[in-house]
Amino acid sequence: MTLEELLAQIRARRICLTYSRSGQLTTWPGQRVPRAIRAALRSHSHELQQMIARGDIAVCENFDLHRQYWTFRGQQRYVCAVCERWYAA
Repeated sequence: MTLEELLAQIRARRICLTYSRSGQLTTWPGQRVPRAIRAALRSHSHELQQMIARGDIAVCENFDLHRQYWTFRGQQRYVCAVCERWYAA
């Protein structure tokens, strides 16, 4: 699965990404995620972690509620201020 396909699945299934205690990228506890998507999350974890660190809207936890907090940062880059603060904590 390509990164673009994975991002589409994350959005369609409303998958919330977070970090485990060991610092690894994982899904929110209790979310059911198919094996293929879990494997793709592992294979693209580095790219996803970079996107999360930037607050990229492609990995925004809640597109509907957070949309009002999206801001343009130039060069076709949009960030979610809520997710940016959440992951910085």
